[in-house]
Amino acid sequence: MAIDPITTITALRSLIASLIENISDRKQAAELREVQRMVSALDTEYFNLRKDNLKLATDYAELRQHTQPLEERATNAERDRDAALAKLSTLQTKLAHYTAQEDNKKKNRLPEESEKMLLTLAEARSDQNITHNMLIAHHNLPQTRGQYFIDKLYEMEFTHFSLVMGVSDGVCIYATAKGRQYLMDHSLI
Repeated sequence: MAIDPITTITALRSLIASLIENISDRKQAAELREVQRMVSALDTEYFNLRKDNLKLATDYAELRQHTQPLEERATNAERDRDAALAKLSTLQTKLAHYTAQEDNKKKNRLPEESEKMLLTLAEARSDQNITHNMLIAHHNLPQTRGQYFIDKLYEMEFTHFSLVMGVSDGVCIYATAKGRQYLMDHSLI
């Protein structure tokens, strides 16, 4: 059970006042008056502390009114920051994926001469029979170097060959659908 300080101090005051009246000895009366003065000082201090406590409670309530909107703004800012970080992470992932695709395209990219040869084959009419030697000569390349670039086209399955009767070396080269797709993917046609 909690003791009420006000009730206790009031009871002490009454008890001390009654004792002072009943004591005939001046020394004891003086000591009791000193106790009475100390109780009175405690009473004053208690009320001052209580007044300060009420002032602090009021100040806290006012401060809370001012800080609550700031806390809400901070919470919103944290949520916005988290959303922005999530979006940044998504964009970084997309960028990494795009960069990897571009790097892959560069790795899978044909040499420029092979691309030119593939373009020549893709643009040729369907009734046009182009041989290896004709393609190499058309691009003014030495035979071995030209054959290397044609081999790159075969490796990637961008061309196929066909034996044709009546053609000087009998082997004609044609662009495949995959080869034409490569040209489209790399904006060459």
